[in-house]
Amino acid sequence: MVSTASSRADVLVALSRDSDPAMRVGVAADPSTPAAVLPELAHDPDTLVRAAVAATRRTPTASLQVLATDADVEVRQQVAGNVYLPPDALARLAADPRSEVRAGVAGNPRTPGSILTNLLDDDDYNVAWALADNPSTPYDARVILEQHESNELHDEALGAKCIPADILRRLAAHNSVDARYQVAGHASTPVDVFTLLAADP
Repeated sequence: MVSTASSRADVLVALSRDSDPAMRVGVAADPSTPAAVLPELAHDPDTLVRAAVAATRRTPTASLQVLATDADVEVRQQVAGNVYLPPDALARLAADPRSEVRAGVAGNPRTPGSILTNLLDDDDYNVAWALADNPSTPYDARVILEQHESNELHDEALGAKCIPADILRRLAAHNSVDARYQVAGHASTPVDVFTLLAADP
């Protein structure tokens, strides 16, 4: 058993230096790849290989920090969603000029609440969607619903099990019929809001 594991590790080490980028991508994503190989692949000349390393939870913190400064947006997007990326790197990526990267930070469940709250000022739809879908987004920060007209976004954020009453009151007066319907069926909706909705034409 030990020899088999050692043989597989040896094969993966050899493949990490294969000339085919697809092979190196596979090595980066393989949970059996020796940890020492990942920092090497973090400096791979191929973008897809570095992106695969950025998405891997076994990648050492030092390598994630390096990948967070990568020139390629796809790499930064992948590392922004890695739950082991340190808060200081997440804070830097939250100000990234590319919305895909900021959305990665917004959707990362390990992103500190203060950073998620700051991202409420972002006017990109994908960032707002990621915030609404992130279970770590502070409930009182769900005022993003009032800043976006997408019914799907309303529905996504209203999927939270507990929403503050003041947010539900504001949504009960929203111009979206679907949003008001969702409020009417939400378990956290207070009695006075039902009274308001009862008068809804």
